[in-house]
Amino acid sequence: MKVVASVPSQPEPAALKPYCLARLTRGLGATLTTAEIWLDYVNYGKDCELTRYTRGQFLRLLPLHIHELFGLTKSHDIRRQGRQKRGFRGLSLSSAPGSRPGGQVNAATNNAA
Repeated sequence: MKVVASVPSQPEPAALKPYCLARLTRGLGATLTTAEIWLDYVNYGKDCELTRYTRGQFLRLLPLHIHELFGLTKSHDIRRQGRQKRGFRGLSLSSAPGSRPGGQVNAATNNAA
């Protein structure tokens, strides 16, 4: 007979698909870096009081959801402050009613991604 220990489960992190549908939209000529999307996701999670993915989990899962929902693939040459960053072409933050106010993210605060 095996002894199985019960481990308390942690709350499920906020799903990315609802975030992507609420906050991201296609935009002709628009670009977003993964850092800009991450900062918006963090603020979105704070506003909605959701447990969120870690940055590493988020950056691994994001391209799959973006491709599934918008048909876009990650680019590695999005220009920000004279440097190339990872991100998505044809994607912008939504400012539609029902989305989190303050759709613009200050890219200068996070140059990591």
